[in-house]
Amino acid sequence: MVGVIAITYEDIQKRIKKRKIRFRIFIGIIILSILSVLVFKYPVFKVRSVIVEGNSIVPKEKIIELSSIKDGDNILTINKKEDNKKVETNSYIESSNIRRTVAGNVYIEIKERESAALVEYEKKFISIDKNGVAIEVLDKKDEYNLPIIKGLDIVGINIGQVIELSTPREINTIKVIFDNVNKHDLSDIIYEIDIKNLISIEIKTKYGINFLIGDVENIDSKLDKCKIIMEQDLLKRGLKGTIDVSFKGNPVFRQE
Repeated sequence: MVGVIAITYEDIQKRIKKRKIRFRIFIGIIILSILSVLVFKYPVFKVRSVIVEGNSIVPKEKIIELSSIKDGDNILTINKKEDNKKVETNSYIESSNIRRTVAGNVYIEIKERESAALVEYEKKFISIDKNGVAIEVLDKKDEYNLPIIKGLDIVGINIGQVIELSTPREINTIKVIFDNVNKHDLSDIIYEIDIKNLISIEIKTKYGINFLIGDVENIDSKLDKCKIIMEQDLLKRGLKGTIDVSFKGNPVFRQE
């Protein structure tokens, strides 16, 4: 018959299947919309408190301010990577790690830089950590009881970054020296380190006893010998001068 279209059972099943798929998509959209509203509005997804851990120099209020995280913010929309970067813009903060809990608490775990020494640049004193990162500009060196490093040819300084030197390997020398100075508990008695000549480094103490260590090779053993001679002999006799451990063989003491 003209104008009559035959519909098979298979066609009917296909149409029913398509309708079911469209219906499921429609329901899925509704569910996602409801969940989105709940996620952004429901209190369980709000920041209840921001807790700072590991700080002793930078106030927690300053750290929270840098992070831009506030009570009441949606905890799921916190960009941890970006917020960590914001916190780390403070020169005293070496690293930041932000983590969230299902209870709505946000923890900001801080690792702070410790000032290890001072360097002089453009008539100012700059505190640096053991890795050579510039932390703070000071008007007077006696604002901190820190040793001053002499002999550096400084090209430029940006707070929060490693100081620029004409001889970059001096940065590694600084790190090696302070790692070992701390290891031997000598940091409190050292007031000056001269590394102008990297093969004739001299460390000066407040006791008037200096250590001529040469280069940083075997510095652990060199400092150990200097400390023993200083504490077990020279200090007891009230002597001042230089302990020379810059060469192979037994240390030599040259009295002033």
